Amino acid sequence: MTFLFLLIVTCDSLAQETEKFAKKIADNMCTCLSEVDKYELLKSKLDSCYDKEINQAAINATPEEIKIIGSITEFNKVKSSLEGLIKSNCDVVRQLVEKHVQASRSAKAFPTNFDSKEYKQARKRPEEWNGKIVALDGEILEVKYPLPNKPYLKVRMGDGQVIWIGSMVSSSYDKVGNHVRFLGYFSVTSKDDFSGTYHDFGFHIVAFGEIDHRTKQLAMLPGSESQIKEWSAGQIPKGK
Repeated sequence: MTFLFLLIVTCDSLAQETEKFAKKIADNMCTCLSEVDKYELLKSKLDSCYDKEINQAAINATPEEIKIIGSITEFNKVKSSLEGLIKSNCDVVRQLVEKHVQASRSAKAFPTNFDSKEYKQARKRPEEWNGKIVALDGEILEVKYPLPNKPYLKVRMGDGQVIWIGSMVSSSYDKVGNHVRFLGYFSVTSKDDFSGTYHDFGFHIVAFGEIDHRTKQLAMLPGSESQIKEWSAGQIPKGK
């Protein structure tokens, strides 16, 4: 038992150090990217800043960071998380991406395709909807956190139907009383997953884009730029 306890504590500590190390590199990359003023220049600058800051991190590593670098698994976790951290937390990058995806905004931007009619169809035959991308409006009634920093939202649609939405978006919009437009994947649930704690609908939406109706501001999951750009141009992105 003592050995297992020590193993759990050690693994948890290593995971925290890995996350801390990744954030440190991402913050340095953000500083490196501070002079980028065009989205078209972002990728090449990201690549050069990535190479620079990974090398600097290795040169200036602390004893704890050296252990992470020495573990292929942990160091790969650091490197694979950098893009998401940069696009979520680096203001200059987030603003460039959001400006890019909204550049083609038209009068038909950010449409919806899931209301009362589609909801009733989905309740009857959820398997036929599994994997489809849907966009809908709703008022947030409850906010739960089955996982840290992963809000699970009880949402009331326009005609009173209730649906649950798991948000993958880092935003300030996921609060009770807010009216939000969501873009995400329709997903069939199972009796064994966490959704069963909150409802028995057999499905929910996994959102990767949100628009706050009050401020008209957009928030999205890092890496979903192409889908959000389609949405901003008046098209529901293709799913399934």
